[in-house]
Amino acid sequence: MNIKKEVTFNTLISFSKNTMNLGYTFLAFAVFPLVHDTIAFYLGWKSREQINLELNDYFYYNIVCVIASAFFALLAALVLRCMSDDE
Repeated sequence: MNIKKEVTFNTLISFSKNTMNLGYTFLAFAVFPLVHDTIAFYLGWKSREQINLELNDYFYYNIVCVIASAFFALLAALVLRCMSDDE
């Protein structure tokens, strides 16, 4: 029984890590346009009317990935708490 819980724990930790890595990717896609437009404005390449400082959908995907990663980590913590060496 302990082996199944250990495999479940490792799987949940892996899901949590992979989901967070996906969240980092979405965050990069969300932040890049903001940084690009800010630099373009300060360098004079774009006027104030041309810049777009709104967050795109990738930022909200990042939030979903962070929540999912926290959920998987919480489940892994629960499984770890249920694991015992005497079983």
